[in-house]
Amino acid sequence: MIGEQFYKLPTELANRADLSASAKLVWSYLHYRQGTNGTCWPGLRRIANDLGLRSPSAVAKCIKQLEIAGLVEVKRGKPNRKGEEKQTNHYTIKRAPERTSTVENVLHREHERPPQSTEKNQGKEKVYNIARFGKEAKALLAKYAEIKPPRHDTSRHQGKRNIISLLRSGRTVDELERAARNYGQFCESSNRGYEYRKNAGNFFGRDAVYEQFIDWQPDGEGLGLPGVLHIRAPTDEDLRVAEGIS
Repeated sequence: MIGEQFYKLPTELANRADLSASAKLVWSYLHYRQGTNGTCWPGLRRIANDLGLRSPSAVAKCIKQLEIAGLVEVKRGKPNRKGEEKQTNHYTIKRAPERTSTVENVLHREHERPPQSTEKNQGKEKVYNIARFGKEAKALLAKYAEIKPPRHDTSRHQGKRNIISLLRSGRTVDELERAARNYGQFCESSNRGYEYRKNAGNFFGRDAVYEQFIDWQPDGEGLGLPGVLHIRAPTDEDLRVAEGIS
């Protein structure tokens, strides 16, 4: 082990709950690969192979998380000429806190404990947030049951977990309620039966179908009114694409 090199991961980044473990691993890989100017350009397939991730698309999702969090700046690659292969993306590390630790140490070490009073307050706040998110998720799930009744929905437990994750990541109850309400209107206007409506787990899941309905407006409503966004209703083809069905 002596003399071997390690991917480094800042403790502040390791403790973040808004990033997946794979995204943190990709950040440490890009940090390791960066040159003196803080930039590197490994391909998605190369990153997936080096880190043992399942596919280049999984790497792309991790990089998207890092980009949204402001930890990585991505300069998209462009085709050299017509018919030639697309250039790889260039990645620049945006913030790299000085205090770092190896991935192995981060995963296995005991975190430094803050003063007892602070730790107790943080624990109470965490319990309060979990309870609050759980209560709000339960209420949202009850409203979604009007769109997809429980007897037709086999993923309500997963739906509740997904809603809690969305609330913890910064989505508001109003946004999710509005998305569900608009989706219900869309299903009614298109005469979509219960069996063809999204399960709660899928609607609030990783495909983020709910995002298409947050600002959705029925055709003919809101036109010509200032400040009202008019968006075309998603078609069956749009929903199939969102589900990853070709």
